[in-house]
Amino acid sequence: MDYALDKSFFLRPFIRNIAWTVIALTVGSGVVGGLRRGLHDEPDWRSFYRESQHVWEYREIPPATGMFGYLPTTFFALWPFTVSSPAEFGLITFVALNLAAAVVVLVILRRYWFASDEGPDARLFVWPLFLGVAHFQHPLQANQFTLWVLVLCVIGLTLLMHKREWSGGLVLGLAGCLKLTPFIFLIYALCRRRWRAVGGMVLAIIVFDLVPSVAFFGWDGAIREHRNWLRRVEWYSARRLIEDPNLRVLRHGNNCSYALVLARWLRSPAEADQQVVLRGDPPDSVIDATRSSLAPNEFLTLDPMPPAEGDWVVQRHDLSDHSRVPRFHVADLSANAVWLIWAGTLIVGLTAACLATIRCRQSSPGTDGWRTEAALWMLLMLWPTPMLRDYYLALTFPAFVVFWRTLLLRWDSLSPYGRVFAAGAIAVVYLSVPAMASHLANW
Repeated sequence: MDYALDKSFFLRPFIRNIAWTVIALTVGSGVVGGLRRGLHDEPDWRSFYRESQHVWEYREIPPATGMFGYLPTTFFALWPFTVSSPAEFGLITFVALNLAAAVVVLVILRRYWFASDEGPDARLFVWPLFLGVAHFQHPLQANQFTLWVLVLCVIGLTLLMHKREWSGGLVLGLAGCLKLTPFIFLIYALCRRRWRAVGGMVLAIIVFDLVPSVAFFGWDGAIREHRNWLRRVEWYSARRLIEDPNLRVLRHGNNCSYALVLARWLRSPAEADQQVVLRGDPPDSVIDATRSSLAPNEFLTLDPMPPAEGDWVVQRHDLSDHSRVPRFHVADLSANAVWLIWAGTLIVGLTAACLATIRCRQSSPGTDGWRTEAALWMLLMLWPTPMLRDYYLALTFPAFVVFWRTLLLRWDSLSPYGRVFAAGAIAVVYLSVPAMASHLANW
């Protein structure tokens, strides 16, 4: 088969073996890091282990949970590793499942997204993986759920585009119950008129969230926990972070969500270096007294998350290290103006994606081009989320695969300007990965 690009160099066994060695070492470091962090009781395994056990023992999600954005489904999903198993065995099993999820993702992407039909030689799959393997190392090391969400999304979308609508929707719905962002595929399924997939996602909410919640918490408890979940989601919503970009800045300083980066660029940061945090639900009199007693070099942040003990607490943080908490900005807009920019661009982008999907459905009613659509909607998952950290970038890997597949097939048909644009896009995307280690780059 003739390909659009001479790939003889990249197909050489020696060169590919070097790439596979780097991949194996990178993934191995993630596995070792996940085991080490878990055995030393470090995040995120610490929160997962303690809080899922708390739910089992006390039949409530702890008020001061660090898992503030998760539905009850996620706590239930942790029980096989935290309640039914000894601590060390549960950790090892959890890390092994994360690794297995990564392997399944790669197998499906290689078979159905990269090399199937008229696709390039399957041996070339090593190169997008070589350039994107850091995205798998991060969630492995952090003991995160990202790889669970990724494998469910990849399976669900692959089923969906091969006419398995009920099962595809059910799997995508399960992904959404573990982490909310995959529910954006409800809009995608509607644009594609995949009605059974929509039904499958709705059924997943009932089967994987509502029924287990009622069975474990009871009717009143299930209502209580979902109300508490809605309240926690609002505490760290895009709106809240736009209003105060320094909310939890030391704990989530590498958060580079679209909403937060907009707020950092378009709002003037506090001139003061000493942050006074009222955490929890203090009385109005305490808030007023604290605000009126602020020193010239202090500013106030209200963090609704309650402390582990008591209703509220006063905390003080030194933000004078500007290498950790930069002050860079290009404008001084109000919170409402930044929120309107955020919401407006989100609506415009989502509308454009919907129109493109509808047009593709009308012009290509079969499966032609579905990979690009699916990868695009997976990228859209990252746009509205108020929390975006390095380990979330594993969700971009299907787009890496589709992008490289397109280049390998169509490089010779690109104009010189198109080649420059593609090369520039590649450079920006891949250079941004190590840049995320910099606080200034995240800002």
